[in-house]
Amino acid sequence: MNARVGFDWSAMPHTVEGFRRFLHFIEAEIADFGPYCLDPHWGIQARISHPTVFRPTLTGRVEAMGDFYRDLADRLDRPLPADISLENRQPDPAQNLAGDPEARALVERIYAEDFESFSY
Repeated sequence: MNARVGFDWSAMPHTVEGFRRFLHFIEAEIADFGPYCLDPHWGIQARISHPTVFRPTLTGRVEAMGDFYRDLADRLDRPLPADISLENRQPDPAQNLAGDPEARALVERIYAEDFESFSY
């Protein structure tokens, strides 16, 4: 990311500009190497999970994990655990990187297939 999009690891992590550059990096990688080159954690999920072959009946969204955990517990007819870890959340929950118009447009463009496949 350093060379490709000028990401500065000392100043840009957890910033809107850093998020934008990360998204530009993803877009450039897809353009040059295809969608399957990406780490599955931030790749295009419709390409990884093949929802036209095996349609998911329960979809979890990172921004609403509490809802997903409740739905999953209900589906499994199990109680919701008392302590659910949210270790992967952003360091500052008040910071909304996706609220930036440029970042949002990039996300919508890069992940258009996911938005359609999973009714986002």
